[in-house]
Amino acid sequence: MSQADEHEVDVEFYHRDGTIYVDTCTSAPEQLLVLLDGLGLERHGGEGKIWHQVPDQMDEIAMKDMADRAVALLTRHSFQVSIDAGLFGGTA
Repeated sequence: MSQADEHEVDVEFYHRDGTIYVDTCTSAPEQLLVLLDGLGLERHGGEGKIWHQVPDQMDEIAMKDMADRAVALLTRHSFQVSIDAGLFGGTA
């Protein structure tokens, strides 16, 4: 079960061990994965377990801007998004 599945959303932004991850629900459609790819996120994993990672070279301002764009884009396509509170300097 993915982080997104646990929170009953399509996409979950969370932080672990100094890395920001963008996890998708287990049954994420390819359209969702392509939207996340288009935001500059790095796709990882394989069949049944795919996640995205915020590139290490992105600073906090760029990450926050990307997350804001992601939320607007994904919700426009009827995907539910959750961002861990305080993920981006407490402003998310």
